[in-house]
Amino acid sequence: MTIYLIDTNILMSLESYDSLLARCEGKITIPMYVLEELDNLKNKEGDKGFKARRALRNIEKYADDIEIYLPTDDEYRYFLPACWSTGKMDNEIINSAAILKSAGNQVKVLSNDLNVRLKCESVEIDAESYYEIIEINSGWLQVNLSEEECLSLDDEAIASMLKTGQYLLVDEKNTGDLFAIYSRDNENKIRCVVPRHIYSSHFGRIEALDEFQMCAIDSLYKDNLTVITGKAGSGKTLLSLSYALQEVLSGKRSKLIIFANPVKTRGSEQLGYYPGDRTEKLMQNSVGAMLVSKFGGDPMAVDQLIQDGMLEILPFSDIRGFEVSESQIMYISEAQNLNVDLAKLAIQRCAEGAKIILEGDPQTQVDHYSFEGNQNGLRRVIEVFEGTEGFSHIYLPNIRRSKIADLADKM
Repeated sequence: MTIYLIDTNILMSLESYDSLLARCEGKITIPMYVLEELDNLKNKEGDKGFKARRALRNIEKYADDIEIYLPTDDEYRYFLPACWSTGKMDNEIINSAAILKSAGNQVKVLSNDLNVRLKCESVEIDAESYYEIIEINSGWLQVNLSEEECLSLDDEAIASMLKTGQYLLVDEKNTGDLFAIYSRDNENKIRCVVPRHIYSSHFGRIEALDEFQMCAIDSLYKDNLTVITGKAGSGKTLLSLSYALQEVLSGKRSKLIIFANPVKTRGSEQLGYYPGDRTEKLMQNSVGAMLVSKFGGDPMAVDQLIQDGMLEILPFSDIRGFEVSESQIMYISEAQNLNVDLAKLAIQRCAEGAKIILEGDPQTQVDHYSFEGNQNGLRRVIEVFEGTEGFSHIYLPNIRRSKIADLADKM
């Protein structure tokens, strides 16, 4: 049986160790030097300290499946080249692997540190990286069928493939063209999705650019709670905001309520004090920048909607006790920057009949470590509400803003 020796960076990167243990045949080994390194990091401020403390809690939680390795005085021997400093954490971790290997064990080091892996290779110790990929269901299933199979699809066959609220995208195999989109509603009712558009005086006529946006527009019209995810430039904000304004300006809904959590973009610097009242401060932050950009750079158009009582923007710090009525729309942009408690708080503000729209990118645009992994509120909303009546989540895979934005995604 292989002994899997785990480096500090992997232990700190994971929310839980379930998938790691599955990869390592149910047992992992942690060198005492790694515990020492975690102990040195646990009181650091910010990301490093948080992840070190989380790793230590996980080590306690999974104690039955973890072996802490410290060679005895009789076992200890420095197997590494003389030019590699003794006492250096990485070298001692690699040396622990060398000691175990010298005793006849099959050893593999898991580390996301390229230098550690290169050093292991140079002394003939197996090493590889380990990254946990957390998948989020797209909300749709795409199948390629022959023309005969497309024509013979019945409701029973479609229902067997979908959960409530999911979409089936059927492509004709020979041509690659879209044949039809089906949606499964509650009680196994199957509905063929027809193209719809959105119109408002501010945005004009908005039509779906692909079958995925067709699903998103359909959900905006039919569901109480719509979640749209996708990369920057995929159209999630334009579709959400244009639909919300259409409903408010047409009188079908009385007001658009935007809840904002003004988190600075990861890696950027705060500008400091913003002048003005609460709304003016929010308009100078990310939510304001988003609104103004969608309104063609005209802040007066946004201000007019606020003055007319059609738009209200609230920071999350002020929403406890607030209620979104049945005639209103609650909208959260950049919802990936919420933890579970904030997402729960926002949804619980909404009365029966209120329309709820959340959009964001929990895969690549999370701006603070406290919103990562299982603590991400948008991800938890999708997990909890999936398969329930009145809810759909649609992932938009295509970047539509520009060719250069699509190219930038590869950076």
